Amino acid sequence: MLKVNIAAGTPMAIADSTPGTGRMVAVIDDIVVTAGDHGAYLFDKRIPSWADGDGPSLPNTFALEQNYPNPFNPQTTIAFDTRATMRVRLEVFNVLGQLVNVVADDNLPPGHHTRVFDASSLSSGVYLYRVSAGEQQQTRKMMVLK
Repeated sequence: MLKVNIAAGTPMAIADSTPGTGRMVAVIDDIVVTAGDHGAYLFDKRIPSWADGDGPSLPNTFALEQNYPNPFNPQTTIAFDTRATMRVRLEVFNVLGQLVNVVADDNLPPGHHTRVFDASSLSSGVYLYRVSAGEQQQTRKMMVLK
């Protein structure tokens, strides 16, 4: 169910509604709401989107995301953002701090990046992954379950 709270007196137009199916498209000023069998979406036309031809925006920070899935067997995806072209190194360590794998060691452009890590050769347990880019580093935990 999608609930949209609208201030009193705000004009709203139902652009399309199909009785019995639950499908609806509504326009509230510059906001378009669509709802149907597979979910609901809200689009604010005041905010430029990639579909407007502007292209995706580049990240303005360095960030390392939590791997997914986690726990995993045998593969997981690790995602991170870089804000400038730089050498990026993605490493995996065991809980003793020993390096067990170098997932990436590349010169990467600014943007969102993902790498798949295969832990087929590792035993079950907790591991740490660290991304280093220039002077910056971030570390997170992940768990291999076999």
